[in-house]
Order: sequence, then structure tokens, then C-alpha cells
Amino acid sequence: MKMLSSMLWFAPSGAACASVANKELSVTSLGAIGDGRSHPVSEWIPARYPDLAAIRVDYPDVRTLEDEIDFAAINKAVRVAATRGAVVVLPAGTYLAWIYVRSGGVTVKGAGSDVCRLKLPPRARHLLTAEDGRPLAGTPCVVEVGDIGAGHRAPPLSGFTLSGVTLDGNRSATRAPRTTREDVFGWGLAFTNFSNARYTDVVAVECHAGGIGTFITSRAHVGEARVESCGGALGHPGFDVNSSQDGRWQITVDDCPYGVRLLDNCWNCNVEARINRAALAGLVCDNQRTNQSHSSTVTADIRGGCRNAGAQIGDGWSQSAFRLDVSDVAGIGVSSIGPGPGMRGESDNRFVVTTARCGGQSALIGGSRGTWRISSTDDAVGQPKGALFAIDVLGSGNILDIGVVVTVARRLRGLVFRPGARKNRAIFRARGELLESINDQGWGNSADAVG
Repeated sequence: MKMLSSMLWFAPSGAACASVANKELSVTSLGAIGDGRSHPVSEWIPARYPDLAAIRVDYPDVRTLEDEIDFAAINKAVRVAATRGAVVVLPAGTYLAWIYVRSGGVTVKGAGSDVCRLKLPPRARHLLTAEDGRPLAGTPCVVEVGDIGAGHRAPPLSGFTLSGVTLDGNRSATRAPRTTREDVFGWGLAFTNFSNARYTDVVAVECHAGGIGTFITSRAHVGEARVESCGGALGHPGFDVNSSQDGRWQITVDDCPYGVRLLDNCWNCNVEARINRAALAGLVCDNQRTNQSHSSTVTADIRGGCRNAGAQIGDGWSQSAFRLDVSDVAGIGVSSIGPGPGMRGESDNRFVVTTARCGGQSALIGGSRGTWRISSTDDAVGQPKGALFAIDVLGSGNILDIGVVVTVARRLRGLVFRPGARKNRAIFRARGELLESINDQGWGNSADAVG
């Protein structure tokens, strides 16, 4: 039998019902504490419930007596709000919890990312049946919207809003994913087959996997978020979008293996990103062989890190616009992938590229039929004298407007067309003294050095 103090939370005149009636449901009315300390549901025994079975009648997401009261209360609030059209309210505090969203039409409103935090409890553990039918156990996502474990079998859902909260993966006290099969674990905010989502003033920190991931199929996502120090376990991007249409995002990513990735069938997406100190690459746009992405606009300010490249534009990307500002990275500024065995390369895109002090060259252009406007300043820093051209063209049919500035005389070469480069047209400007301006090893290219 349930104890009286528990019954007060669910009585018709109780605070929870009054909040629902007013279209806001505070998680504290269902028992959440939010003081950042561990409070297992075992604390409710015997004062409020006689045993675990009685707790689970009111809090069906609870599995063990070690589950946190914050976890139980917040997920109960999400369930109630989803059925009654209420807004789940997270007052200021640090909640040891993670959230499952298994229906559409859910809104969670925190008090602000600077004062409201969802933090995974130490040793947090989530059980699921993966898309291949085999069980998996691992660290949960801080907020899981849809069923990430179900993969392509996940039911399509719509309608979710999240605001004013920091999502803390607590990676020092939780288990990291160990294989690529476990990459469904440990995200900050993960969407699966979910459309019409909005999030603002959201920060993801210290997550084993990426900070924010949008997977399978999604439409009409609008997001504003910051990601810090996520993705280290399996080299995930801080912000990862897979198969999405009509999305709009403003993202800042700091100190992740990759900054932003757009992968597989991304159409009509608009991304504005600031990416700092990504270890491998700041921006990656790519597709698997049977997929394509097009009609998108990507603006990225990429600074530091990036030993591979500031930006990598890969296979099957077309008819999109890229405005890329890359500085002080260790590798190439911008690398575009051309056709090859089993690869289409990128094509028919528009690029406005500004690079400065990149460790490698400003741009390596392998794609075709692109329009490029490039401004390069003192790139290939630290390279042997004359080892690199600022602009290296392997692709064909591109139109290039290039400006190269060097402040160390005769250290850098200008523009080269490699033997496979055909029918490119270039205007080339240089300020400072180059070892060589234009080197055409290809066929049918034209390049005019002006000014």
C-alpha cells in the first residue's frame, strides 16, 4: 500500500495536478531534488513506499532502488506532460538524471544553461535491444529523443522543445563506449527518427559520444547550442547530423575530435558554426556511396587544432554553398574530395574561403564544376621553403578567383593544376613574393595572373 505522503503528489488538489492544469509541471512537485547529490529512490522506503514494486507503480522508469530520485521524478513529469499537454519545468539546480522522450509533443524548459544542469549519475547504466536484435548495456544519453537503440526500426515521432539547460555526460564517472556497436550510448542530446524539434540555450559537456546527434531521418530541426569536450570515446563529432532535411542550426563546438559533421542525405539545411580546437577536422560533409546531400548552406568559423583539415567536403555533396573562415589550424585549410574508384566526389558547389596561417595549404580542390573565391594569407606555415602551393587543384571544370598574400618572401608557391585537372578557369592575384605563381600540369586550363 502506498504511503500518505506519496498520495499527496497525485491527489486532485495536489501541486502536480494544479501545475498540469496551468500548463506547467515542475519536476520538484514530483519529488526532484536538484542539489547535485545522490538521492536513490531507496530513500523513499519506508516513509513513502513499502518497496520497489510500489515505487514503480508511480514511477515506471525506475528499475532498481539505486536509481536516482531526480531521474524518477523528471521522467515521470515527461510522461505526464506528454499526455496532458503541459510544459516540464526544471528549476535552477543540478539534477542527477537522464531523460527518455518516447512520444511527441513534449516541452522541457530549464531555468537557464548557466544555472540548470542535467548530470548523468556515476555508473549510470542503460539497457536496450539494438537494431540487430541483440541486447546492449552502456551509459545512457543525457536526453534521448526517440529510440536510438532501435535505429531504422524506431517509430517516427514529432514535436519536442528543450531550452535552458546544460547536459553533463559526467564522463569521468561513467563508462565510455568501447566499440562502434556501442555508439548509441553516451550522447548529450540524441534524436532518432524525430521531426519538428527546437532547442535553444542548450550546452552539452563531457559526453563520451558527441554532444548533439540527429540520426536516421529528421525534418525541421531548429537548434542553438554549445558543445564542449565531447566525443572522445570513439572520435565522434561534437555536433552530428545524419539524414536530415530543412534543419537550421547555430552551433559552437570547442575541444572535440571533430567539430560539425553533416552525413548522408542532408537537404535544405542551414548551419552556422564556430569551431575551436577540433583535434582532427572542424567541418566534415560526406555521404556513404548510395546517399547524396544537396541544396544546403554552411557557414563555419574554424580556429585551431584540425591536424587533418579545417574543413573536408566529401563524396556526394552538391549544389550547396560554403562560407569557410579557417585560421591557425595544423592541417590543410579546406579539402574537397574528387571522384575516384566508387566515389562521385563533390560537385557544383559554391565556396567562399578565407584561410590564414594554416599548417598546410589553403585549399586542396578535388571536386568538379565548383565556384571558388579564395583568400589565402601566410598559409603552409612551418613547411619547408617552396614545398607547397597555396592552392592545389586536382578537379575539373572549376571557376576560381584566388588571392594569395605572403609576408615571407619566396617561401610559398601560388597555384598548381595537377595532371588530372581539366578545363578549370582561374584568376590569380598575389601580394608578396612567391617562388612561383602558376604551374599548369593539366589540360585545357586557363589562368590569368592579374594585379
